[in-house]
Amino acid sequence: MESREGSRAEVPHPRGVRDLKRLRRAHAEQLAASGLSGRERRQAMADFVFAHLKEHWDEVADGLREGIAFGAVGSVGRGDAGPASDLDLVILHDGTTHTKEAVAELAQRLWYPIWDAGLELDYSTRTLTECRQVASKDLAAAAGLLDLHPVAGDEHLVQTARTHIYQDWRAAARKRLPDLLAASRARAERHGELAYLIEPHLKEARGGLRDFTSLTALSATWLTDRPHGAVDDAGAFLMDVRDALHLESGRAVNVLGRHLAPEVAQRLGYTDPDDLLAAIAEAGRTIAFALDTTERGARRSLERSGVGSRAFLARRRAAAPRHVPVATGLIDVDGELALAPAYRAEDDAVLPLRAAAAAATTGLTFTPTVLETLRRCPDLPVPWPEEARTALRDLLRASAHLVQVWEAVDLEGLVVRWLPEWEGVRNRPQRSPVHQYTVDRHMIEAVVIAGKHRRGTPAPTCCSSPCCSTTSASDRARRTTRSTGLRSFRDSPRASACLARPPTTSSSWCASTSPSRSSPPPAIPRILRRSPTCWRRSRVARRCSRCCAP
Repeated sequence: MESREGSRAEVPHPRGVRDLKRLRRAHAEQLAASGLSGRERRQAMADFVFAHLKEHWDEVADGLREGIAFGAVGSVGRGDAGPASDLDLVILHDGTTHTKEAVAELAQRLWYPIWDAGLELDYSTRTLTECRQVASKDLAAAAGLLDLHPVAGDEHLVQTARTHIYQDWRAAARKRLPDLLAASRARAERHGELAYLIEPHLKEARGGLRDFTSLTALSATWLTDRPHGAVDDAGAFLMDVRDALHLESGRAVNVLGRHLAPEVAQRLGYTDPDDLLAAIAEAGRTIAFALDTTERGARRSLERSGVGSRAFLARRRAAAPRHVPVATGLIDVDGELALAPAYRAEDDAVLPLRAAAAAATTGLTFTPTVLETLRRCPDLPVPWPEEARTALRDLLRASAHLVQVWEAVDLEGLVVRWLPEWEGVRNRPQRSPVHQYTVDRHMIEAVVIAGKHRRGTPAPTCCSSPCCSTTSASDRARRTTRSTGLRSFRDSPRASACLARPPTTSSSWCASTSPSRSSPPPAIPRILRRSPTCWRRSRVARRCSRCCAP
C-alpha cells in the first residue's frame, strides 16, 4: 500500500491495474507504429487488457475458482475495443456457492482499484438467473451479454451463461426484431446518417459501429444470415478511424470533429481530410445497406413462418414457388427481383440497367445473388443501344424507389461502369450548411424532387395499386394476383374490373372523382381499403380508393 504525503489514507494499487490507463495508451501507440493490420492490433490490445485484468482478479479474489467468474461484455468482450474505450465488466456467480456478502465484498475489492486507476468502468454483479431476467427486459444489456467473454474464474459458468442467453435471444426473436428496428431508427433520427455528416458520429450514426454490431445480433436470432466480405472490411475501417481518433484526442471520443480530421487523416495515410470523409461515407453506406438487407431478410423469415403465409400455404399444398416474369432475364420471386433460371448474364450488357429500371418501377428489392450476378455482365457498348437509354430514363423517372435502387447498384460499382464521370462526385462531402447530403446523393435527391413536380408527361403508374398501370392487361393481372397473394383472385369480379379499366396517366388520373386536380397523385396511395371480394378476410387486396371506386 502507498499513502499520499500528509495523509494517512491508504490507496490500493494492485499490480494488475496499476497505471493500466497509461500502459494501454503506450501499448496502442506501439502497435500503431508496428505495421500490423487493424484487426491484429485490436486483438493484441484485447489480450493485453485481459492479461492485466486476470492478474488483478488473481490478486483480490484469493484463488476463488468455483461458482464465480470474471467476464467482459460489449466491445471489450468482442475484442475490438479502442485504446480509450470503457471497460464493460461483469461478475457472474451461481448464487449458491458464495454468500451475497462475500460476493459484494469481492466486487468492492475488484471495482475500486479500477476506478482509482482512472479507467472508465461499466460494471455489474449478477447471478445466472439475473442475467437472463435483465436480458429479457433490456435490449442493450441483452446485446452486450451476447459478447460475454471469460477473463478469470469459473469458465464453465461463463459458457453456461452464454448458452442460456443465446437460447433466450433466439426464442424471443419475434419480439426482439421490432425492438432492434426501433432502436436503429431512433439512433438514425438522433445522430443522422454517417455517410452524409461533416462531423460524423462513428458509433451511433446510421451505418456506424453500433449498426455493425447489430448485424451480428440479428444473425444470432437464426432468422437470417448477415453479409460478410465488404461489410466486415467497412466495419474494420471504421474501427481503425475510431482508434486513430482515440489516440489523437487521448479520450474515448467517437465524433470526428473538423479540428481533429487532418491529424486523424494523416495517421491513416490520407493527405486530404475530404478523402477520409469520402472513405467513411463509403463504409457507412455499406453497413447501412447491409443492415437494411439483413432486417428485410429477418422480417421475411417471420412472415413466412406464420400460419396463412404464402410459404405456409405452399407447404400445405406442396406447391412450387411462383416465378413471375418481370423483364427479359428477370423474375419476381416472392417480392424480390431475381435472375431467371438458365439465363446467361455474361451475354447481356443491358441486364444491369434493365434490372435497375425494373426494380425502381415495380418496387421490388434485389436479391443478394442477383447483385453479384450483375457485376459479371459486360460493359455497355459505345454508343449505348436504344434499350439501355430507355432503361436509364425509366430508372430516373421512378422517383418513388430511385434512391434505394441507386444505392444498391452504386455500392456494387455499376454506376461508375455506366457513367465513369460519377467517380469524381461519389461520396464527396459538401461544406455548405444548407446541403444535407454528399454531392452524389444531392444529385439523386434533386432528380427525385424533380420527378415529383413533373407536369403533363405520362407516368409509369398513377399509384401503387395493381389496377392503375400503363402496362399490359396480363401484367396488371400479375400485379393484382401478387398484391393479394391469391390465385383465385384472377377470376373474381374485382380482377375483371381492374383488367377492363383502361390504363391511366397523370393527365387523366382520377378525372371522374377529382376533375379539378391537375397534379399527379402521390407514389403510394394514402387510403387502402379491404376488398369485399377477398375470400379470406385476413388478406387485403390493395387498391387506390380514389381511382378504383368500390
